[in-house]
Amino acid sequence: MTASFRWHPRARLFDSAGQEHHPDSPPSPHQVEEGSRFSKASGILCPDSAPGLAAAIGSPAFRIGAPDQPPPDLHARPVLETLTSGSTGQPRRIRRTQASWTASFAVNAGFGIGPGARVATLGRLIHS
Repeated sequence: MTASFRWHPRARLFDSAGQEHHPDSPPSPHQVEEGSRFSKASGILCPDSAPGLAAAIGSPAFRIGAPDQPPPDLHARPVLETLTSGSTGQPRRIRRTQASWTASFAVNAGFGIGPGARVATLGRLIHS
């Protein structure tokens, strides 16, 4: 594992308007779009948007969405927080390790999703 999340060099991210976004690594307060929060003591909290995700990559801890909640705490290993749908109340924060997230790529490979595949992900980034 690495010290932070990173994009594969061939990965590309497009928003719903077709605009491509690139990662900003490592994030700093002036690189992150308005509505984001960042500090050296915690991870980064970004808006639910393609630029928000691009700003989060490179951080050792991040979450997309839930701006009313504190940013994720830093840990010995990289983490991301995702959110439940909130269908039964306030969305709950779920912490995933970098190892958990990268292990999900093996599941994707079982569906034929891997390098060179073009995949549309429907829904909001906060539920990744």
